Amino acid sequence: ASVAAAPANARAWTNLGYAWRQLGDHERAHDAYLCALAFDRHAEQAILNLDALGEGAVARPRSPRACLPEAFAAP
Repeated sequence: ASVAAAPANARAWTNLGYAWRQLGDHERAHDAYLCALAFDRHAEQAILNLDALGEGAVARPRSPRACLPEAFAAP
């Protein structure tokens, strides 16, 4: 809901990524963290969470255009 309300909010994307990670969906979590970085390249928690997934140093932010909330809806 937070991403839908404020799609350019890096913290909302980071929180969404964390929620996906808690559910075991690491692919969606990874993508959400990259969206957080697309809106704030210094989003420290997103970087730390990517590190926890083993992706931190190699992760590249996505284009903000690729970060559409509907792409991250539950199946």
